[in-house]
Amino acid sequence: ARRQRQMCIRDSRRAERFITELKGEEDVSNVIIAYINRLSDYLFILARKLSKDFDVEEIKWIAKKNK
Repeated sequence: ARRQRQMCIRDSRRAERFITELKGEEDVSNVIIAYINRLSDYLFILARKLSKDFDVEEIKWIAKKNK
């Protein structure tokens, strides 16, 4: 279940980046960008809540250092 939650978050953020890039080339409503942003935020918070509710250890994200 944790993997599916992480995949949903990853895919919604990927869609958000794609739509933002598309806006540079096409007419994309700001409502669409705001909606997908809120969706990815919601999925992130939901994953955190479910991890806490089911006592699942969260995997901490560690940024890669630039060379």
